[in-house]
Amino acid sequence: MISKDTVEEKVEAIKEYKKELADDIINLNLKENESIKKLSRDEIIDLFETMD
Repeated sequence: MISKDTVEEKVEAIKEYKKELADDIINLNLKENESIKKLSRDEIIDLFETMD
């Protein structure tokens, strides 16, 4: 259970956004995905960096 307007809620939203974006990339749905067009260079790099 995640409370509304909490850090956990924001983290879950980011995780879902990244999952959908990754699914679109894998399935080559890039033309239909507006989200990827809005990403900055740094945000794209962040998607592919590994967490230590």
